[in-house]
Amino acid sequence: MYSLKLTFQISDIDSPLSEETAGQPEEDLAPPPVITCSLVVSKGNHENSLSIDLEAGEEGFSITNLAIFPKSLAEAEGAEGDWQRRSRYLGPRESSHICPQVGRANDRIRSAG
Repeated sequence: MYSLKLTFQISDIDSPLSEETAGQPEEDLAPPPVITCSLVVSKGNHENSLSIDLEAGEEGFSITNLAIFPKSLAEAEGAEGDWQRRSRYLGPRESSHICPQVGRANDRIRSAG
């Protein structure tokens, strides 16, 4: 049995409209911000979990990072858990141009929406 936990960073969307934009038509306003998300996939009694960092925008989800953590660390909540995950060295970051698997996954996510 798999367990999925999707978390949205609501501080990305928590900015109120300024007085300058209050009277403008919607089409004149800037597009909505990109929202940072995190998806943790765990499998039954398996000791590790897959952590997927995502950005949600107008065109769907884009994968920004993939990592495998021990299940206890991947499922740790709050600022302390986030700090522990971020402080781990995961190797160099690769763009979707260098890592074709991430690029293909992003294409499938966009086409499904």
